[in-house]
Amino acid sequence: MDKNARGKTLALSFFLFLESSAFGASGVFKEFSNSAPPSPAEVNLSFPLDSSQNLSLPNLNDAKALVDPVSKIPKIKKKASLFRRFFDGFKYPGSLLPQGFPKPLDLPPALSEAMDLGADSSPKSVVRRNLWDGEDSEGVLKNPIELHVNPKDEFAVERVLREKIDLQKSRLGISSLDLSTVYVTAHSGSPNRADTLYAYFRQKKDVRTAGGSLISLPIWGAHVAATIKVVKGRAFLVSLHSNLYSEVDLPPKAILKDEDLGEAVRARFADSSETLIRFLGRAIVERRGRWTAVNLYRKKGLPLTIAADLFSGDIFIWNNDGDSNSLGLPPDIAEHLRPVVAPKVGNQMSSLRLTSTRKAEGQVLVLAESNDHRPGGKMVLSPQPLPYLHLTIGGREYTTDENGRFSSEIGDAETTVKARLSGLFTEVVNEKGEPIEISARIHKGSDNVVVFNPEGMDPLIVNQANAYVADSRHRAWLRGILNSDHRLDYRTTIRVNSPESGNAWYSSESGDIHSDRASEEYSDAGKIGIFFHEMTHKADDMIHNPPAGFFMNMLKRARAYFSYHYKLPVLDHPAGIMPNEGLGEGWGDIVSMFMLDTPLIGEGLLKKQNPDWIRNGENNYQFNPQDEVHQQGLAWMGFAWDLRKSLIESLGKNEGARIAAELIIPVIFGYMPDIPSAITHVLLNGMDRDGNILYEEHIRASAKAHGIDLPSVPRLPL
Repeated sequence: MDKNARGKTLALSFFLFLESSAFGASGVFKEFSNSAPPSPAEVNLSFPLDSSQNLSLPNLNDAKALVDPVSKIPKIKKKASLFRRFFDGFKYPGSLLPQGFPKPLDLPPALSEAMDLGADSSPKSVVRRNLWDGEDSEGVLKNPIELHVNPKDEFAVERVLREKIDLQKSRLGISSLDLSTVYVTAHSGSPNRADTLYAYFRQKKDVRTAGGSLISLPIWGAHVAATIKVVKGRAFLVSLHSNLYSEVDLPPKAILKDEDLGEAVRARFADSSETLIRFLGRAIVERRGRWTAVNLYRKKGLPLTIAADLFSGDIFIWNNDGDSNSLGLPPDIAEHLRPVVAPKVGNQMSSLRLTSTRKAEGQVLVLAESNDHRPGGKMVLSPQPLPYLHLTIGGREYTTDENGRFSSEIGDAETTVKARLSGLFTEVVNEKGEPIEISARIHKGSDNVVVFNPEGMDPLIVNQANAYVADSRHRAWLRGILNSDHRLDYRTTIRVNSPESGNAWYSSESGDIHSDRASEEYSDAGKIGIFFHEMTHKADDMIHNPPAGFFMNMLKRARAYFSYHYKLPVLDHPAGIMPNEGLGEGWGDIVSMFMLDTPLIGEGLLKKQNPDWIRNGENNYQFNPQDEVHQQGLAWMGFAWDLRKSLIESLGKNEGARIAAELIIPVIFGYMPDIPSAITHVLLNGMDRDGNILYEEHIRASAKAHGIDLPSVPRLPL
C-alpha cells in the first residue's frame, strides 16, 4: 500500500495509540558460547511441494545474482555465569525441550539468600471447578442444555450464557458481572459436521485509582470456557469448565500511580536513562498467600518479569507459572542482569531481473528450508515468497501481497528497492548481529525478482530466512483451519541465533519467539518445524489473551498494520498460555507434525545422539498427569498422529489429513484444562448436523492407545 494512502488512517491510528499500554521490543539475557559458528552447509535447490501451488516463481537458472559478501563472524569468549544457569529454569514458558529447576548449588550464596524461595505460594482462595449440574470430570455436560437463542447471533449467545452463570451464582461464588468477555466465536463445520461456538471469559475485580475512579483488572488464571454445538439449527451447551476464585480480598485502599511505580522500577533496574523497561499490563495475582494487584514490566536483558505491587509499592521478580510467584530480588542483584551485546555483521544483498512486459512489478523471494529434513546433514533450500513484507521503493513505502509480489510506479527507468525481514505480521531479529537486508535496483518495464540469501550458504542467514517463511506459512495454515479468525492477525518478533544452544522457546511476557544457534552438540534450532512448534504457543496465547481495550477489540485486524507504519506500541499483556502445560506442548507438536506431514519434532537437532530427534508422534506413551509436561504432551500429539493416520487409511491422504486437522485444531478455542478434556472435545467436533458422532471409532481407538478412555457421548434433547 502506498504511504500516501495510509495518511487517511492517521486519526484512527491515534485512537489506537491512546489505547496502547506497552512499547518497544524485548531481549533475553544470555551469554555466548565459545564454540565456533557452524561451518557453511552444502545447499541443494529444490522447490517445496507444499507451497508450489498458486505461486509464480522465476527460473533462477536464467537469472544473475549480484551478491555482496557477508562479513565473517568473530569468535566470542564464553563468560561463565552461575546466575545464568539459575535462570535457565525460568525462561522457557513455552520451550521446545524440558527445562528442569536447577539444584541449589547452582546459586551464588548471596543470590540464594536473597531470592524468597521459601515464600508461601499456595492460593488461599477457594478454587471452584466444574460446578455445573450434570458434569463429569472432563467438563462435558451429560445432559446438554439448550440455549434458546439464534446461534448465528454471537452477542445473543453471550447474553444467554451470562444468564446461565447468574443462575449458578450461589454455587460459583461470582456473578456474570465478575466476568469480562474475551471472545464468543463461531466456527463452521465442513462439510457436514455441526457448527461450534466457543466462549471464553476471564474473572475480574474492580480496584480504585488514586483519582477515585474504578477500573477492572483480570485475576490471573481465573476463567470460564464453554462449548456450544449447533444441531438442527438449535444451540446446545455441551461443555463448560471453569477456574474461579470466590474470595478475592484486596486491600481497601486506592492503588498507587503508574508514574510513581514506573520510577521505582527504573530506580531499581535501569542501568541508564536509555534502558528499555516496558510496561506489560496489570493483573491480580497471589503473593505469599494473599491477593494483590500488580503492574508487570519487562526489562531488556532480564529473563523474568518485574512486578510492582499497586498497593504497597513493593518491587519484586514474579514467576508467572501459577505456582510460585513471589521471588523477591534486592537492588544489588541488578548488577547481574546487564545484557550482553552481540557483535555486528554485514548485510547480504541480491537482485535478479527478468525481462517482462509488465511495468514496475516484481516479487520478493528468499532461499529457505521447507522442512527440517537435512539429508546427510546438508541443508535443502528452495525459493519461497515473502508475503506482507515492507519495502521502500524510490523512497516510498509498499507492502508485498500474500504471494510476495509488489507493484510500484517509478518515474525513472530504474530505482532502488530496500527491505529487511520485517513485514505486516512478522519481524526477524538476528541476535548474533545485524539482520539480513536487500538493496537492489529494479527496472521499469520489467518483472523484477528480488532475492534474500541468494547463496544460501550461511546457517546464521538461513535461520533468519526460515523464521519469516515459517511464520507466514504457520499463520496461513491456521487461518485455513480456523475460518480466518481475526485473532490470528497479530505481529510477532522472532529472535534467531541466540548465543545459547539446543533450544527454542516462546516468551509469554515479551511475546517474542527465540531460537538458538548451533553448537557441537546441537544443530541450530532455527528450523521450520521447530518454529511451527513455538509459533503455536504464540497463537495459543494471542487467541486466549488478546490485548485489552475498546479499540483493540473493535479493530484487531488493523492493529498490526498501524503498529508498524506509525511505530505504535504493540500491546503485550500479563497473561500466560494454556492452563495445562502438557496440553500446550502437545499443541505445538501437533501443528508442526500436521504441517510437515512427519511425526518427528526437532529432526536432526541432536548431533551426537541416535535418534537425533527430540519427540515422535509415533509413540505408545500412556498418559500420566504427574509426568513432566513435554512427556504428558506425548499423549496429545500421539493421539493426534494416530487419528490422522487412521483417517488417512480410511479416507485417503488428502481427505484424512484434512478431517484430522478440522477435528483437532479448533479445540484450541475451548481452552481445555487438560489433555483428556481436549481429546473429548475432538469427539464432540465429530458431531454432525443431526447430532450423530462421525469418526467415533477412530477417535476412541486413538485415545485408548494412550491410556485415555473417553466418556459417553452427551445425549442431545432433540
